[in-house]
Amino acid sequence: MSEGAEMRVEPGREQHRRPVYVQPTSPKNTLQGSNWPALRAPSEYVSTGSVSHLGDLPIYTSGSPGDAAILVWPELFGWGGRLKNICDQLASEGYFVVMPDHMRGDTVATGGQDFLKKWADYDTVTGRDITEKLMPYLKQHGATRIGAIGFFWGAWVVCRASAAGVPLLCGVCCHPSLRFEKMEDASKDEMALVQKIRCPMLIAAAGNDPEHVQEGGALAEMLTRRFPTSVIRTFPAQQHGWVSRGDVTDDTVANGVRDALQLCQDFFVAHMGPIFLHTVFRH
Repeated sequence: MSEGAEMRVEPGREQHRRPVYVQPTSPKNTLQGSNWPALRAPSEYVSTGSVSHLGDLPIYTSGSPGDAAILVWPELFGWGGRLKNICDQLASEGYFVVMPDHMRGDTVATGGQDFLKKWADYDTVTGRDITEKLMPYLKQHGATRIGAIGFFWGAWVVCRASAAGVPLLCGVCCHPSLRFEKMEDASKDEMALVQKIRCPMLIAAAGNDPEHVQEGGALAEMLTRRFPTSVIRTFPAQQHGWVSRGDVTDDTVANGVRDALQLCQDFFVAHMGPIFLHTVFRH
């Protein structure tokens, strides 16, 4: 069987027959250009997922439950911008996508500096939500291959979750802000955090993000030494926040969003394997 093959059951055939594998369509061909949900302005897009709760934890889910799942960790602005669009786009590739709201409706707009310090504490709320609510939920819904993507604060959560032993196959960090590592405890260090990460990472950095997370930066180089399949990509023409909040009516931003998300989707396929949607058997 070739990598990326899928197994289908032909109508009228008994399921004990020899399986035949069929190569699936490449994920990058399933959506094209303006059809990408992530390239639609929030005011022009109706999300296809749904909101529910795990106890008191709100979650946005998109796609059908299956063995390949992606956790999406947002910024400090709630579920604003194009985050739901991005969840729906990942779901269209066959993943079961879950985006939690650890802050239970609060945002940085109302909390100020105290809010930032509170959410620089991974263990008290965020870490417990992940281990006590999100991981059991994914397991109950059949997920055995789990990846994650985070934006700004959420990128730091991806790194902390991996370092804490959450079983991620890979992580994606879009315009990351790892400075939260020092906000709770000044003795903590971003480089030390990277040394604890347990899976390959993709970092998509804006041109105005800190140099150490860009291509050739110290943090980026350490990450690729530890996990050679990690990818560090700088988008010089983009500003911090472009993937999830940039103005997609600007062609430069829209092209940057498209390129970044294609990179993300390819990274997930490379590290999580193909999505098996059908099972069919033949003589």
